[in-house]
Amino acid sequence: MFHRRVSPLRMLLAFAVAVAAPALAVQRTFVASTGVDTNPCTLTQPCRGFAAAVSAVAAKGEVVVLDSAGYGPVTLDKSVSILAPKGIYAGVSVTTGSGITIAAGGSRVTLRGLTINGQGGNVGVEVVSASVLELYDVEVSGLNSTGILAGNGGMILGEGLIVRESGSEGILLAGGARMHLRNSRVENNQRGVKEQEGAWFSAVDSTFIGNYYEAILIFAGANQTAVLNLEHCYVAENGHSFAAIKTSTSDATARIDGTLTRNTITLNSGYGVIVGDPFDGEGHYTVNFVDNTITNNSAIGILIQVPQFDTTLGKIVLSGNTISRNDWGVGCNGAGVVTRGNNTIRDNVSNQLTCAGIVSETGQ
Repeated sequence: MFHRRVSPLRMLLAFAVAVAAPALAVQRTFVASTGVDTNPCTLTQPCRGFAAAVSAVAAKGEVVVLDSAGYGPVTLDKSVSILAPKGIYAGVSVTTGSGITIAAGGSRVTLRGLTINGQGGNVGVEVVSASVLELYDVEVSGLNSTGILAGNGGMILGEGLIVRESGSEGILLAGGARMHLRNSRVENNQRGVKEQEGAWFSAVDSTFIGNYYEAILIFAGANQTAVLNLEHCYVAENGHSFAAIKTSTSDATARIDGTLTRNTITLNSGYGVIVGDPFDGEGHYTVNFVDNTITNNSAIGILIQVPQFDTTLGKIVLSGNTISRNDWGVGCNGAGVVTRGNNTIRDNVSNQLTCAGIVSETGQ
């Protein structure tokens, strides 16, 4: 039988190519407490940390946590999901800088079931760039500065999210970032949520409790529109002699667009809600208060202080609210409000309603 002889040089070249060829990224990788980062991150040979598993996974792939452990900080530079099943603790200890950095460009990132714990670090989740970030059953706590920081657009969706005990803001949104929460908690931070530079924030069925300063602070700068939508939320024991919810603008080109519906705003140590600031610019405010319960706040339930208020530029509308047992009910400073005539404003300690130029729109 004839055998073709293979030259030693050809054999050497083939071996070199085989060694140099990188492993192909796979659709799913795994991490475990017994894993090793030099493993291929498979189910039977898992990696030890998130960074190795993310490096080995393909874009739009998944990193799956197999058992309870800490898995370390990571930067996500592509579309990827990190998933910890219910009953498994998947921790990220943040000893310095940021715990999880999202720098995924226009991609989608999903985090599920993670616990991000500050141990001297500044930021829990930092969104540098992403089209969509989904946070499901994620807890972020104890950061020196900010729990979740997003400053460059993109949309963040949170459900079952807990952000607590941040040294500054629990959540800081800027640069047009948009965040939507459901069934979430923002508690015991220095400030709960701060929204600036044209950011948007909405929350449904969520709790804001025990934040030292504002639970929610909204600011719109020049030529910016800041949006706030709250529905069926519980806002309590915030404000430390100031306000649980506050909105303000920089100048007449700025705009606040807000809707507060069926919320309970109670037991805050300052004002319930402040709309506007006479020391800031007089921007445009369109804020609707519908069917809220605002009670037992130490100062005024709703304080409206929009200088030179003009209902052609915006309206503060009160409809179906119960405002009682505050120091004052509704106060206005150089402003007017529109009422649908169906609010219950009573049993406040000092005054019920002190607004000049109030406009009634009953029947609408």
